[in-house]
Amino acid sequence: MGVQTRQLSYRVGEGAATDEVFADPGAGAPDVPDELRDEIELLIGVSAAPGALSFSRLPDGGRLLCRAGDGRVQALHLPAGAPEPADGPLPVDAWHTPARGRRDTARRAGTASADLARGNAARLVPFLTDVRRLFGSPAGRPLVLAEADPRTVEHWIALACASLPGPYARALTFVTRTTRPHDAPQQILGIGPEADFDREDPETLAHLYRVHDGLGGPGSPPGDGRDDWWARLTARLWLAGVPPEPAADGAGPFALAPLWRQVLELDEPFTAEGDVLPPQVLRDAGLWQAASAAGVLAALVERLTGAAGPAPGGGSPGIRQLATVCRELHDSGAGEAIVEPLALALARRRYARAYADGVLPREEDLGGIPLSDAARRRLRAELRDTWGPRVEKDLAQRLSGPVPAWAGPLELALFLGMDVVDRGADAVAAALPDPGQGAQAVALLDRLADPALDRRVLDRLGAPASGPGPERRRRVEDLLALAAARPQGTWLERRLEYAPLAVRFAVATVQLRSRHPAPGDGPAGGELFAALAAREAVPGGRGDARTVRELWAFVWPDGGPDRTEVPTLLGACDSLLLLQAGGGEALGAWLTDPDRFDPLLLDTATRLRTALGLDPRVRATAELLVAVPALAEGRISLREAVHTVPRLRRQAAPLTPAVDEHTARNLAVWLARTDLAREPQAMRYLVCQAEEAVVTEYGRCVRRHYDSADQLITLAGNHVRTASLFHLWFHADEQRTAHWERMAKNLCEEVLGRAARHMDDARLAAVAARLRHDHGHTWEEAWNKWLARIRR
Repeated sequence: MGVQTRQLSYRVGEGAATDEVFADPGAGAPDVPDELRDEIELLIGVSAAPGALSFSRLPDGGRLLCRAGDGRVQALHLPAGAPEPADGPLPVDAWHTPARGRRDTARRAGTASADLARGNAARLVPFLTDVRRLFGSPAGRPLVLAEADPRTVEHWIALACASLPGPYARALTFVTRTTRPHDAPQQILGIGPEADFDREDPETLAHLYRVHDGLGGPGSPPGDGRDDWWARLTARLWLAGVPPEPAADGAGPFALAPLWRQVLELDEPFTAEGDVLPPQVLRDAGLWQAASAAGVLAALVERLTGAAGPAPGGGSPGIRQLATVCRELHDSGAGEAIVEPLALALARRRYARAYADGVLPREEDLGGIPLSDAARRRLRAELRDTWGPRVEKDLAQRLSGPVPAWAGPLELALFLGMDVVDRGADAVAAALPDPGQGAQAVALLDRLADPALDRRVLDRLGAPASGPGPERRRRVEDLLALAAARPQGTWLERRLEYAPLAVRFAVATVQLRSRHPAPGDGPAGGELFAALAAREAVPGGRGDARTVRELWAFVWPDGGPDRTEVPTLLGACDSLLLLQAGGGEALGAWLTDPDRFDPLLLDTATRLRTALGLDPRVRATAELLVAVPALAEGRISLREAVHTVPRLRRQAAPLTPAVDEHTARNLAVWLARTDLAREPQAMRYLVCQAEEAVVTEYGRCVRRHYDSADQLITLAGNHVRTASLFHLWFHADEQRTAHWERMAKNLCEEVLGRAARHMDDARLAAVAARLRHDHGHTWEEAWNKWLARIRR
């Protein structure tokens, strides 16, 4: 069976012998469970005052609604388990036919209850505070409302129900009028002047009940209702005639966000009382979200920061407390749209005060205000518009005075990102080398501790002069002097990470030379170049063309190295990088006139012969140096060499003696070792085209070879080789060169003449026969005539 609701009616009155109220259900009344009878009759008794309305909870979970008339109380018993419609009439409206549900209660409260609130503004916040505490843990003390008219009590209760979250409004128990408040178990008790209740008893007021006296009595002390922001915001809405909206599902029963949204949507959301917001309220992100949704976030921020001082006072939070709130909102993920307006307002206020004091605040002075990069840029732009002209004028005036006076306006200009900082950087860079101002300039830079300013100053110190010459040398010497000075050099050393290369080189050079006790000692020229290139302070090392170019300009500011230093440079740096750095002239001087022909020279020539930007004569020399060992190693043929080498020698002219002798000797050696009878092109080159140096070296090679008696005897025993040499050296080509003709004649006499003395007639005849076979009778006759001549 379903749960049955019981309609009850009791006759009430006072007993003849006692003052106690009796409750008689009369004959035929619905049965009431025995275990509830005494409780129901008690509740009927405390609700017996004419016109009283009450709502009570029974021990078994049931509910009892009562309405008292003259001598009779009508009651509605809702047993345990009876449904409670979420949008049905509230208990306070149960006997009001027109009202249907919470919306009607709110609508009615918006008139009568709002009027009641306006007429009792001072009592409103304490009353709502006590109403909320009824549902606390532990529950608050029962409320006693002392009013002349029970309908006034009913309005107070209706206002409470319209203010509370729905489940709490339905759970609130009350009696609008009772003469026996000490027996009444409800949460809110309405009494009149006739009630048996001492409204002035301190014990009663302070410990037993919360008394709200509308009859002129003192009532209970107001307590600390100022901290109950649910009560304060709800009261603010009632005073504006706006019933509060219930919290959304999922929000806490006394969530502030819906109330803030309603308050901030009022035409006048801020009052003198409403401006005083303690940090525990400000930390509620709901406040800021509601303010943002209502479009009054900026106004809220302005009110808060405008009223705040450096420290809390007058009930308002201080700037540091607001900064803490701002940081906590940021950390809780409230979002930039919520956090940034407050952060910017706090930062503006802090900077405005700092500018007035002439001291720019550090990051720690801002209390950790969470400013995004975009917010910082916006703040700087605003402050630049406000302060810019004054800062620029102030700095321009001070730059002509003592260095320490530059700090204030220069610091502001740096923070604001003003162009005038460049003038300040120029002045600081000019002051650093000055003996009288250098230490002050370092102190200024250390005080400002601004990497951007440091970089500007360093860039000016390390700016290269245009082109080699006296100006560049002076710049290098000035840098070296600055790096050696103290404290300037120490300041430079601490900033090598972002210093220009020239500054790095100067600091490194001073450090290298400091290891040598005598002034002027230490690495210089090629040795210095190699030492600096090897240091970790030089970015890019061997593979950075820009670094090598600037290093070259630093070590040789008005010229270049001696050619003898080039091997040292090549030990520290790639030849192609040296060429790109402007070392083509030094490389060319070394390639064309080397001290020795070693693997380093050959490797350099190999790498440079195809490089762009190389002088044509130097390129031809490089190719010539590569071609000679290629011939010796068989990578090119003699036939190819006798075309390539002469061409390269012409292109590389004028050859230095060292290269001339080296290439001529190597070509001549190969010619001397070759059977030219089988290489007609090579033979024609030697006879008709070879330069005198090649012919001369050829002659020397042949003589050295046959200086050995063994080699000479071997030649004498080889009639084929002897015939071949005679044909080569005795050859009467019309295009033969004069120097070849002289050399060939001498070789015939010196080599073949000596060999012939070791030959018998048979061998001599064999040579003649070979010449006749290979070249005809004419050559046989020439051989015989030559023999006859040398035998005389």
